[in-house]
Amino acid sequence: MARFLGVRVPSEPFSMTRDCVDWEKQVIRAPSPKTVKQGRPFRLVPLFPPLRPYLEALWEATSPGTLFIFDRLRQRSSLTSDRHSTWRAVNLRTQLERLIVRAGLRPWPKPWQNLRSSAEMDLLARFPPAAVFEWIGHTHDLARCGHWQVQLDFRDDSESLIPMIS
Repeated sequence: MARFLGVRVPSEPFSMTRDCVDWEKQVIRAPSPKTVKQGRPFRLVPLFPPLRPYLEALWEATSPGTLFIFDRLRQRSSLTSDRHSTWRAVNLRTQLERLIVRAGLRPWPKPWQNLRSSAEMDLLARFPPAAVFEWIGHTHDLARCGHWQVQLDFRDDSESLIPMIS
């Protein structure tokens, strides 16, 4: 979800309930604990086709009576005491880095933030900036200061490999 929707991990998935997904309208209401104080408790994000099969599989794997989409995330051992029952007690970065190493790659800095940032860049390549900033949940100035990346696409259809900046 961080890669395709640009959600903030772990706070937003931790807070998503089953009623956050509107399958008919193909939209997700992403709760945003970070922006509640600014009067933006959630944002609406399209349910993009690449994400749909994964979300459907997750939906089928959880019982209909389950309130939270990522219920197993909420049942982690780090959340067993009452004082640690919030998303702040969830450390998903360490596990993600282990999976990256197991895949034979080197972990990169701030993996969740970088997944969110790359989602934003992909969306900006296909949709109007105003829509993307609304979906991601920040302003143009904030995006420019910390989220924009140069993405290189190396094509080998010529004699020399020339990076195509997208």
